[in-house]
Amino acid sequence: MKRLILTLAVMVTATATLLADDESYNMSRGIDAWQQGDAQEAVRYFIKEAEADDSNSEPWLFIAMIMKDEERLGTALSAMNECIKRIPEKNKTDRAKALFLRYGVFEMIGDTLHAERDLLQAAQLQPREIDYQNRLGDFYYHRNMWDIADKYYNQALKIDPQDWYATMGLGRNESERKAFDKALQWYDKAFAIDPDISSVYAFKGESLMGLGRWDEAAECLLNSLEYADQWGSQLFDQLCDSALDVALDALHRRHIAEPTSAMWIEQLGITYFNGNRYAEAKQWIAKTLEENEDADTYPYLALCSARMGDYEGYSEALKRGEQLDSTSIDMLEVSAMVEMDWGHYDKALEQANKLVDKQIDDASAYLLRGDILLAKGLAAEALDDYITASVLEEDVDKPLLSAGKVYLLQGNEQKARQCFTKVVERYKTATINAYSRVQEAYYYLGDIEQSRAMAQRVQAAKGDTDDNSLILGLYYALIGDNDAAQPMLELAIDNGLLTPWIMQEPYDIYHLRALPCYNQLLERARHHFHTTE
Repeated sequence: MKRLILTLAVMVTATATLLADDESYNMSRGIDAWQQGDAQEAVRYFIKEAEADDSNSEPWLFIAMIMKDEERLGTALSAMNECIKRIPEKNKTDRAKALFLRYGVFEMIGDTLHAERDLLQAAQLQPREIDYQNRLGDFYYHRNMWDIADKYYNQALKIDPQDWYATMGLGRNESERKAFDKALQWYDKAFAIDPDISSVYAFKGESLMGLGRWDEAAECLLNSLEYADQWGSQLFDQLCDSALDVALDALHRRHIAEPTSAMWIEQLGITYFNGNRYAEAKQWIAKTLEENEDADTYPYLALCSARMGDYEGYSEALKRGEQLDSTSIDMLEVSAMVEMDWGHYDKALEQANKLVDKQIDDASAYLLRGDILLAKGLAAEALDDYITASVLEEDVDKPLLSAGKVYLLQGNEQKARQCFTKVVERYKTATINAYSRVQEAYYYLGDIEQSRAMAQRVQAAKGDTDDNSLILGLYYALIGDNDAAQPMLELAIDNGLLTPWIMQEPYDIYHLRALPCYNQLLERARHHFHTTE
């Protein structure tokens, strides 16, 4: 099946075309060494060839590709410069392909300006090369410059009206503009051109979701899951947030049609789990383990048992998972989370320390340990972990908010405002999702009106769903609206989002303790997490 990405075919073609028919001894030995995985030996031969013939561009091309593979991008760029310098101006085909290769290096470096320049020059040298036009379309699409992207996708279609990639590109642009009906028309055209395109399922599903056609969207996204499409998987999770029952009905239909398919059994377990329906999730996860006893599945089973108050089942699942894989990171994470939820902070911290030791570059590990340290009243240590997480994590709303709240606890309002301001500036125009807490940052900055508007945007975008109940409940608690806060916080507790440790943090930044229903909510949370602490 075709996927909506440009493959390495262009680079492979470029390499083959730039090679001479008669390879020298050094070039031949260098290529052999590279193919056998000995990059250092390959580079040695290519350098010999470059020294023997200063006019030859080929050895520099290979050196650049090897350096690029090893992510030595500065050296790769220098080698590509040497390669291009040796290709005659009149040889437009080879110069275009070399510029295209250098564009890829600039993209990896993050030099957008020079990447754009090289890509435009390659397309100008070879205006009938459809791959260059499509890549320009992608370049501008990923920078939200959809009108310019349209220009190049349309240029590709002028070259070949049956090019499915450009057709899909125009559909993606319409989807980004929220013109979902128009996007669907382009996706249907792509299917008509070539019905063997798997990626269209995910993008078509996205547009159907935008139109609220949940049943059709579910079927499209399940089709994308069959081809392990990561974007389709993310979209299916979003569909579950908005229409869980629709997603589950579609999954059950697939299971009935293909009762022996392990894929649908596993997906049912995952979907019930993500929907916080732990009893059903446990049943389907058990079926998955009957088909294939995989260590990676046991953390889900353990967490289901924990959420249901089944300590014995939780312990057995962890024990069996550890027997299958004693190095499992997921086992440590689940253990730390569950022990924290139950108020066993020393045990939770022990597990979290092991997790950080094994995942030293993982922001989520530091976030989890920071929460545990904060629950123990160790604010300074928690702050260190939150700051580390903010450096490691690309999506920094959670660590920055956590760091800001600790600064407030320490009385450092200036540092706190810096954290909250960063969150607002980075996420205020982002698409609302379940973990976006810009409204919380606005509240801490003293902008109640913006905070209220953001909370309303969250509610309008997602409705009173499981995931945003905590965000809304905390917001209403912050402004002291008990009548609005209580039902949202109760829903958050019932869905495992509001834990006893959050309600008993060493500072009451959410003003939860000021709510008349606080004791009632705390008891409900303790009951849900089966702890008296």
